[in-house]
Formats: sequence, structure tokens, C-alpha cells
Amino acid sequence: MTLEATLWSALRQTYPAFEVVIVDDGSTDRTAQIARRFCADDRRVRMLSGPNGGVSAARNRGIASADGVFVAFLDADDLWHPEKLEKQVAEAVTIEKLGFVYCFHSRIGPAGEQLERPAEFRLEGRIFWPHLYWNVVGCGSIILAPRAALLEVGGFDERPEVQGCEDYLLQLQLAARYTVGCVPEPLVSYRVGSQSLSYDRERMYRAWRAVLRTLRASGTMPRTSVASWTRGRACWGLAIECLRRRELYGAVSFFAEAVRTDPLRTCLNGARVVARTLRPGPRRAGEQVCYELDRRRMAKLARRPPPAVDADIR
Repeated sequence: MTLEATLWSALRQTYPAFEVVIVDDGSTDRTAQIARRFCADDRRVRMLSGPNGGVSAARNRGIASADGVFVAFLDADDLWHPEKLEKQVAEAVTIEKLGFVYCFHSRIGPAGEQLERPAEFRLEGRIFWPHLYWNVVGCGSIILAPRAALLEVGGFDERPEVQGCEDYLLQLQLAARYTVGCVPEPLVSYRVGSQSLSYDRERMYRAWRAVLRTLRASGTMPRTSVASWTRGRACWGLAIECLRRRELYGAVSFFAEAVRTDPLRTCLNGARVVARTLRPGPRRAGEQVCYELDRRRMAKLARRPPPAVDADIR
């Protein structure tokens, strides 16, 4: 149970004026007991209880109940740096027609141990296309968004098929309409482990494909090479995961799909893996060519005009 540490990380924020809304989504563990104790000890904390409806429904109840101009999300096993809200609000108030502000994050294991930092990209402005190519947020506990913008796009999609990527879909819907800001500091500790939904790569892949179908159905995203590039990246990751699990058939299938959808990046990734296998040790400059390809693509996509959206983005 990490909820207590999570709540303390929220209450220790240096930003002075905020409330903490705990949404108890039909929990069967000690969540409600811990939440009631915090509510009794700190008047900034209140709890909403209801039947289990999934993470999207829980977040939407929190958005509807919130009193503030901005809303930030914090999953029950993640941690905020004390200056997280202060720095994001300072950035948010400088941006007209804001969709959200994100920051960087570090990864921690189940016991709080530090893991390898993810790739970090600072993107600002109208970032729909580069964000579609590479999910620069990567963690649901990172963004701070105007409540009005969240309500305008309809909040989190509650359909079962997008669960696992519901936060990514919301970010893309906001990025299609609004401006995005960034605080380029690791202000969130994101806890990963075998029990987290993000660990289930196959389920996440199915949810990601549902996100693309949703964007296409809304007219937000026409068919484009960006979707193929993104699919190639996803299939490459799934192929590697299958190899780690010694699932040869799955590895071959996903690798073939990665080659079909993005042959250049897949071949560069393959060469990088072979080089590290033959000569293990610290990464060398020659191995960065794949990452440089990603950076060039994202820089190009950042110059592309944002998509036209209708009044109803769903």
C-alpha cells in the first residue's frame, strides 16, 4: 500500500492554495480507511466514494467535483516532488489557450528504488503530431490542466477498449485544440512493477490502437505516416518483451509488423541491439543514431500545423 506516501507527497507541496480530492473507486483494501484519516487530519483533503467504474470514471468524478482553475492528477502509487505544483502553475499562467503543462519524471521500483530514466523531450506549443509519434508525457501523474479545457473535450474516455491509454487519448485531444507547456525537470516519481497496467504491453498496444481509431473517427487524425511510425515503435517494444519472456512466435510476429510499418527505425534498432550484444558495455556515440532519428522526426513534426478539429472531438 503506497497511498499514504502518495498523499504526503501531495500535501507537502510548496504551492499554497490547493485541495486534494481522493476518489475511492469501490476499493476493497485499506484505501478508504487511510483516506478518511487524512480527511480528518487536514481540511484540504476530501474524499469521494462510489462503485467501481474504472480509472477514467474515477478521474472524471474528481474533475467534476474540483473547485480550482487547474486540475492535476496523481495515481495512488506515484509521488510528487514538493515544487511540482508551484512550478507548473507558474508556467501555466504564462500560456494563452492552455491545454496542459507537463514535466519530466523518474522511474522507481515497487520498493522505491531508482530505475533508468526514460527518454526526455521538451516540447511546447501545438505538439499534437510529435506527441502522437512519441508519448512525451508517459505518466498520468504528470500533467496539470485547466479544468475548463478538460470539461470541453469531455474528460477521460470511459470505454473499456481505451483503458490503459485513456490519459494519452485525453492529452492528444487537448493537444489538438490547445497549447502545451513544459517544465523540463523530473518532478514526479512514477512507480513501475509487474502489477502496473503499463507493464502489460499487449493490453497497452490494443488500447493504443483504440486511441488511433477514436482520433480517426473524430476526424482529428487523417491517415498518416506518423501512425505507422508509432506502430513500428510499439511493435518493436513488444517484440523485445516477447524475447525476454522466450515467446518466439510473438517476437517474430511483432518484429515483422515493426519492419512493415517502420523499416528504417526497426533496422537501426536491430543494428543497435546486435552492436551491444557483440560489444557489451557503455553506450557509444554510434549507437545514438536511432535516437537521433527520433529527434529529427519530432522536430519535423513540431513544425506541422495542428489538425483541424470539429466542435465535438469524440
